[in-house]
Amino acid sequence: MAEDKVQVPAAHAVLPEKLQKKWQKTWLDAYNASSREENLDEAGRQQFATKEANRLLRVPAPKSHEEAMDLEDWQIAHKSEKGGKLRIVTIDGKKHTFDMPTKKDPAGDKK
Repeated sequence: MAEDKVQVPAAHAVLPEKLQKKWQKTWLDAYNASSREENLDEAGRQQFATKEANRLLRVPAPKSHEEAMDLEDWQIAHKSEKGGKLRIVTIDGKKHTFDMPTKKDPAGDKK
């Protein structure tokens, strides 16, 4: 059977191991499901499977500094804090900039 011979590609190395396994399982499930599509050849099935597996890698666009800091390390390609701004680039190439929160002095409130 063709499914027995298919080689599942390796997931992206920057992903945590658990997510790598989920990516590969999703890829194989999508590849097998695509066999019901009459208009897909082998390359089309692989492309379909890769597209489906890569949906797991979507990064939600952060709307605040707090949400940006909550992103997992693998979701961030670059992060810098300079001039009172947090700048991040997510793995999908989108750039986000947020103002750094101002630190409140808890001792100053007790006067």
